[in-house]
Amino acid sequence: MVRCINCDREYEHEHELDHEAVDEVELVEQDDGPPRMQIGTGQRDVWRCKGCGKVLGVR
Repeated sequence: MVRCINCDREYEHEHELDHEAVDEVELVEQDDGPPRMQIGTGQRDVWRCKGCGKVLGVR
């Protein structure tokens, strides 16, 4: 069982959560300057609370 700490909703199964696939963000270190951010290097699954939108899990 998963419980959201923001709004106290409880979920027994993952299909009760909001699910979406989002682009992965990666930081690439550079020798001369600040790190560079690359967006879209892969996909991640994200599960959010239906009540408040808080991220409850990422895979």
